[in-house]
Amino acid sequence: MHCGKIGVGKPGKAQVAMDGGGSPGHPADPNRFWTIQAYPSGSSARSTQITEWITRETALGITLSGTNLVLSWPAKVGYQLQSTPALGPTPVWEPMTQTPLVQGGNSTVVLPTAAGTAFFRLAKP
Repeated sequence: MHCGKIGVGKPGKAQVAMDGGGSPGHPADPNRFWTIQAYPSGSSARSTQITEWITRETALGITLSGTNLVLSWPAKVGYQLQSTPALGPTPVWEPMTQTPLVQGGNSTVVLPTAAGTAFFRLAKP
């Protein structure tokens, strides 16, 4: 294994990010990486904690079906579809009022295209 970034988290804890080949993740899976923390666990003892982090982005798909916009994403607990009418330095994101249809592992919301301009995102409230 190769060492990645070294930093200090909480006082007295050294943290080293480990990877499998010079990148910040596992060589076969870029969504996995590890941290190793060495910390004092007693007056004359030190302990080591190894943590594996697995990250995944949740993609929001947008397609056109006739005169409707179809938004879909993997059905994961805790994600909320939000929208805003404009982007800028401080956009105001509001939860969508439509209840998603969950089918085949995906959540789907269908919106009429005549509703005007909108921007969408998935967020964990």
